[in-house]
Amino acid sequence: MNLLEVFVHPGCISEKSALALARELQAVWPALEVRIRSFQEASERAQALGVIVAPAFVLNGTIIAVGVPRKGWLVAKLQEFGIKAG
Repeated sequence: MNLLEVFVHPGCISEKSALALARELQAVWPALEVRIRSFQEASERAQALGVIVAPAFVLNGTIIAVGVPRKGWLVAKLQEFGIKAG
């Protein structure tokens, strides 16, 4: 199973948008495991992955987006990695 980790800063202006996008992706890709990670609570994991700002979208250990990308762009990126909706 593919893992999409979404790192957020609680209370950040972009947090709600990042969480909404993560929920939309989970609905379209049920085989994609989406984990929301608070930057404060998962700082060691973030550091190990090279995540220094949030929000950040990390697919299978690779940072694919920083900030909140447009849904279409992120969908295309997931497809580039061979992940299919389903």
